[in-house]
Amino acid sequence: MGRHYPSLTTHGQRGIALVITLVLLLVMTMIAVVAMRTTTTDLKMTINTSLQRRAFQSSEGGRTAIRRVLAANLYNGGWPPSAGGVGVREYTVPAEVVPVEPTAHFDTNENGLLADVGPPTFARDPDIRFRSDPDDDDTVQNTDMFADIWVTYLGTRICAGCSAQVDANTTGAGAGNGNSHTFLDVRSRGTAPGNAELITGAEFRALVK
Repeated sequence: MGRHYPSLTTHGQRGIALVITLVLLLVMTMIAVVAMRTTTTDLKMTINTSLQRRAFQSSEGGRTAIRRVLAANLYNGGWPPSAGGVGVREYTVPAEVVPVEPTAHFDTNENGLLADVGPPTFARDPDIRFRSDPDDDDTVQNTDMFADIWVTYLGTRICAGCSAQVDANTTGAGAGNGNSHTFLDVRSRGTAPGNAELITGAEFRALVK
């Protein structure tokens, strides 16, 4: 009987199949690694976007929450006496609204100039701190809202058609220039978990009757 020798062609085909399999395995591994990195990057971007939105909500929420307080501060010439202020009468200040300097009032520029307010940098301390912290742990969490707020006096104008006493430069209860508009620049820096920050601002106008 003659001997049977394996075909060289069969061995070559098996070798090529092995190489192709290894190459495909390498390619699939690379694709998997790239996909994992892309997923990780997308996840980080999503988290950052979520934190920025949270910081925006804190900034806007704090700035919106103090509107009535600002109007009362202007009308009464300062924070209420119960809060250590110089206002002429008492009015309600929510627990979330914390005046940094209780003796300050916002119908003059005595608390600072607009040039000292950022962004990006703030050369003066905030005038109001907004702290909505249900857990009362002073830690920024998803359920909390924290914002530092700067209030800057821009000017007072007599509204059209309103009468005013000459040289009356004060506003509020008992003032001579009633029915005037007081303009403020209000800027708020909200924070969120992960040291996220976002700054919003708007002009505030109060009609002091």
